[in-house]
Amino acid sequence: MAVLVGKKAPVFSATAVVNGGEIVEGFSLEQFLGKKYVVFFFYPADFTFVCPTELIAFQDKIKEFEARNVALIGCSVDSEFSHWKWLQTEQNNGGIKGVRYPIVSDLAKTISENYDVLAGNYEYSDEGDVSFKGTPMSYRGLFIIDKMALSGTRQ
Repeated sequence: MAVLVGKKAPVFSATAVVNGGEIVEGFSLEQFLGKKYVVFFFYPADFTFVCPTELIAFQDKIKEFEARNVALIGCSVDSEFSHWKWLQTEQNNGGIKGVRYPIVSDLAKTISENYDVLAGNYEYSDEGDVSFKGTPMSYRGLFIIDKMALSGTRQ
């Protein structure tokens, strides 16, 4: 297990759904470098019975985050299409309609792996075969990232 406390946050470029339904390529935390703090959180999967309450609760407090100059960003191993559909689904039907902050797609599971929240790991055989041991989704995890705490960037 990697310890990230006191280290720079791993950077990434990924597809995300922003503003409640717009799919964007190349979403990165670097856009906030030197401008905002970031609360970057992971959740296991879209369309689960617990996750909607968590994501909606964050949305309910979005003005408090913004007042403190904090960007709120969610992430799971689901595709951007799954995120989009979940964002279009009414809350009384298990959806998260009304959530406006970005939700990042980590379909390749590299972001979860770099933040050490992936519930399992890849194993490689002597023959070069790759298999995944564990559950290929993210644990719940929350990271508070300082304005200047992104790896791979100059300060």
